[in-house]
Amino acid sequence: MVRYKKLVMILGVIAIPYSYAENIYESGVVANKPSESLPLVQHQLINKNDTYISNTSYIQNPYVGITSGGGTLIPQVSVMSSENVWEKWFANGTYNVYSGASSSFGGSARGGRYGGTTTYGSSAFAQTGQVAGFSFGGAFTVMNPFFAENINGRNASNSLLNPGNSQVAVTQAFLEYQHSNILNVDVGYIAIDNSPWLSTAYYNDLMGVPMTYQGALINVNPGGGWVLTALAFNGIQTSGQQGFSGETLYNKIYGKSYMTNDANSNGTIALGANYVALDNNYNLRLWGYQFDNYGTLLYSDSSLKIPLNKTVQLNFAAQAGIDNNFGATTAYTNNSDGVQPSGSSGASYFNSSGDINSNFLGIKAGVTIDWFSLNLSANTMWGPSNSVGNGTVITPYTSSLGTDPIFADGWLTSYAYAGSVGGSAGNLYKIGTSFKFLDDNLSFSPSYVTLASANPYWNGTQEAYITANYSIPQVKGLFVFGVFSYQWTPVINPMNGSNDWAGQILTSYLW
Repeated sequence: MVRYKKLVMILGVIAIPYSYAENIYESGVVANKPSESLPLVQHQLINKNDTYISNTSYIQNPYVGITSGGGTLIPQVSVMSSENVWEKWFANGTYNVYSGASSSFGGSARGGRYGGTTTYGSSAFAQTGQVAGFSFGGAFTVMNPFFAENINGRNASNSLLNPGNSQVAVTQAFLEYQHSNILNVDVGYIAIDNSPWLSTAYYNDLMGVPMTYQGALINVNPGGGWVLTALAFNGIQTSGQQGFSGETLYNKIYGKSYMTNDANSNGTIALGANYVALDNNYNLRLWGYQFDNYGTLLYSDSSLKIPLNKTVQLNFAAQAGIDNNFGATTAYTNNSDGVQPSGSSGASYFNSSGDINSNFLGIKAGVTIDWFSLNLSANTMWGPSNSVGNGTVITPYTSSLGTDPIFADGWLTSYAYAGSVGGSAGNLYKIGTSFKFLDDNLSFSPSYVTLASANPYWNGTQEAYITANYSIPQVKGLFVFGVFSYQWTPVINPMNGSNDWAGQILTSYLW
């Protein structure tokens, strides 16, 4: 009963920005356009959740919405009405081809433990048009088809983030049913793009397909700014993997598991709700996950944008979650035999055993002024002393990829990653900035992160990193990404010594 009272309290905190936002909106204090003397109702935009489901939204396409040199087809209703079945399926729909190369370097897991990883290849996605609401599609990926071992040596099989091994795989194969803009159902090998604690099929810093799922996904738009989601899956395929399996990311760090029960998962079920209001300036998400053998996670976050004028905007966000042992078949111990990735020993490094029992909160505030933005984030995570990592969150489908939604996560420093290789609960703080140039095509984002942890091997960890993104306008669809990060860890940390660093350069082209 105490835990459920705690959840109600947390969700109440999350909802506060919404109440505040509605009062501002109705009073006319904040306007979306310079003419503040006009009633705001005249400036209301189409709610983006009302267009999330449509015959042109292509929810399964990992590359939809990204600048491309071609590929995407937009079906015309007036033309479709006169088409036969064959034409409706194959003269409409969408396709994209994503190609490129990426090289990572450094001593970290992101860089490649043995000095770096190079990945090159291509992924093609296609989906037909609709007949009676039904369509079908899929994706095929070829990565490092030749000379993978010659290029990457020992790294050919150990880097999840920038895999150096050969991969030739069907990453998606699905049947989709859609009814108007109300219902969308996908079954088969699918991508999931709207669930905060599940990795998606595309990130601009990863050359391969990060993750797809063997299961079913249902999205419903009941109106009023809501999208409701139900999903279930019993297998995943990660970047560099051949086929789908019940493994999780905890089984895949350096090709082995650091949980002593070495447990696969028989499946995951989840329910979620996404609400958007105030001309798309307010967002609320409510999610519940039951990870077989990895516990149950309840999560909520909300964000609010307050445009002051054409160039100045205030940003606020909050998040909360509870992670517990319900659905975990055994208590967890993070590799209590003390064997480390490098082969050295030191049992206390992993300092994590017991049941899953975590609570976490986060806040973020910032300002955007034309081409510059500044954000301050803070997270706290806690739990009983006999829980895994003194309360660290267990997240089997974002850990080590760095794709969890924690506000204050860095490039190398994160709660979820630390939870898998020996970290523990504590406080995480981040200062993030962004500078945009050339009509927002070029951006630089320097950030600083510091961690206060109950685990002495991570307590006091600091990280400074910078990312760069350049969408080259002269060649539509051509994109360049770069990052460099330096992490200071305590001298007693047996895995990294006194510091760690990593970098990556990626060039891609989307047709």
